[in-house]
Amino acid sequence: MNDILELLQQTGRPAPNIWPGYWPTFCVDWNLPSVKNLKLEVFAGRVEVYRYNENLFDVWDEAHELGGPFSDDFLNELPSPDTAASV
Repeated sequence: MNDILELLQQTGRPAPNIWPGYWPTFCVDWNLPSVKNLKLEVFAGRVEVYRYNENLFDVWDEAHELGGPFSDDFLNELPSPDTAASV
């Protein structure tokens, strides 16, 4: 979770909502009109990325080691820095 918060801050992205998950996890989302249907669930060694649609959702895992980089696919899912200006 610390790596995600650091990434958001360093890249100027908007601050998220964070709450405890069902497992020993953190759930993350954004209450912004430009950030629709995105939720993250942060585990110790991975992040589950959820994109909801009308009926179902897509989910994929982003493997992550503490202090390591995030993939380009993961970075592309996050809200862009310019959405922070509209908060």
